[in-house]
Amino acid sequence: MRTPHPPSDPLTLPIRLSTLANVEVHFRPETESRLQELAARTGRAPDDLIEDAMAGYPQELARNALCTTLRSLPNISRRIRQPTARCR
Repeated sequence: MRTPHPPSDPLTLPIRLSTLANVEVHFRPETESRLQELAARTGRAPDDLIEDAMAGYPQELARNALCTTLRSLPNISRRIRQPTARCR
């Protein structure tokens, strides 16, 4: 019996969670300093701040790709382009 092919739409693909254990990340001194300042100001551990930033990174990439695509469509109506106001 043949296994059905997964959907071709990337938004419908199953989510695969990865766990990296014992990963060491090296930052430039100025980045490390800003991270430590933010951790002190917020009362959160630097590791938690990095984890939150990495968790949001794929969504940020997808949003930027959408904004870039919308900007490249010059003949699209103003009503449809309105959401791009949130694009940087």
